[in-house]
Amino acid sequence: MKQLHPNSIIVFYVNGLIASVFLLGFVFFFPGMLLVGLAIEGTISFVWSIIFIIFSIAVIFILPLPWAQLSYQSFKYQLDDETIVIERGVIWKRHVSIPYQRVQNVDIVRGPIARMLGFADLQIQTAGISGVAIMEGRIPAITPEDAIELKDKILSKVAKSRNQGL
Repeated sequence: MKQLHPNSIIVFYVNGLIASVFLLGFVFFFPGMLLVGLAIEGTISFVWSIIFIIFSIAVIFILPLPWAQLSYQSFKYQLDDETIVIERGVIWKRHVSIPYQRVQNVDIVRGPIARMLGFADLQIQTAGISGVAIMEGRIPAITPEDAIELKDKILSKVAKSRNQGL
């Protein structure tokens, strides 16, 4: 099975950092404001509020680092003869096997962060409920060249699987 580009850790880190800022930012914001208020009143020393703020910022920025590394290590993909296999997940492992016969569309998506870092996401849509196409597979943070190559390989295998007939 293939792994993503090693620099994709940066994408996982940025995504984790965004989540960390929103989730942990709220957790640390209110106690931080309380400590600053108490320091202004003179109840406690400003040093304690500054230490708490530095600790909070350190946790918010450092916590996504091991998560990004684990996310990178746990993400693998492979094109078999009949299916696309994607494995991912740090805590909850997810193994997706997509038969080429069900593939409806393959998209290459480049968001702002991915463009800045020179990456693309490959999104694989399959036939869903009542004929609605849903994204069942996603290979994030691959180079645009690899994304185009993978897309071409998948679409050629999709065409072969449909031409084999009954």
